Amino acid sequence: MRPAGPFRAPTQIAFESARSGSLDVFVMNPDGSNEINVTHSPLDETDPSFSPDGRRIAFASDRGGYLAREIEVIGIDGLGRRRLTHNTVDDSAPAWSPDGRRFAFVSGRDGNDEIYVMNADGGHQVNLTHNRAQDTEPAWSPDGKSIVFTSDRAGGGLKEIYVMAADGSHVRRLTRNDVNDSWPAWSPDGRWIAFSREIGGIDALFVMRADGTGARRLTDTLENEEHPAWSPDSSQIAFSRGHGGNAAIWTIRPNGRGQAVLTTLETGECCASWGPLRPSAGRATAYR
Repeated sequence: MRPAGPFRAPTQIAFESARSGSLDVFVMNPDGSNEINVTHSPLDETDPSFSPDGRRIAFASDRGGYLAREIEVIGIDGLGRRRLTHNTVDDSAPAWSPDGRRFAFVSGRDGNDEIYVMNADGGHQVNLTHNRAQDTEPAWSPDGKSIVFTSDRAGGGLKEIYVMAADGSHVRRLTRNDVNDSWPAWSPDGRWIAFSREIGGIDALFVMRADGTGARRLTDTLENEEHPAWSPDSSQIAFSRGHGGNAAIWTIRPNGRGQAVLTTLETGECCASWGPLRPSAGRATAYR
């Protein structure tokens, strides 16, 4: 673990890591410094999602006494932990809406994975997808009007990326390939979607326009690259690179330049979520 940095970073990155023996939620500065364990649990805590105000993190928990994974929230100081879902099947992958009032999340309560939304206090849980396919990995558009997600509903066992209105209507397919596309993440400027595409048996990092056109690969490695997450100024993408439990968090600019590794332990580190810019922070130049 790197020592604490000498400055107050303009933003933070939440991520999951198994360095403590089980998966816990950590936060760090965007340069990889000042890594702090937030959850400190003997069981797995995964899928972190920063609140828009940067004060809380939502995550999926497999705490003792739970019959399945549940969604909880916690302050970034590790205090104020609160459970939001109560089910006998997994609830996971919480994604905070841009206004902080709702979550999109994945639930298996209807016999298969569906995209749900609920209020930020856990109330009013509603199924948006109503499909026999596996619908997963929701991410909000920056205006909160749409949700992008992954689904195998087209058949053939392949995952593609779709977008729908925030009420579940107007579902539209964005990718059409004979390989798996997954882990979509909308840029805060609304112009781009980062995602993973299966190339030669590995997941490679791509970006495309928000309408699904202009897909381009950002890297050329032989390792899986998954779970992209945009910086709040759209100038960088954090992602997980590695194989199995030997993955680390990296960053890259959306033009494919400036790759940097943030974590070096490679203990199943995954699922980055970028917090908001603090008011005093400057704005970097975004990819055009």
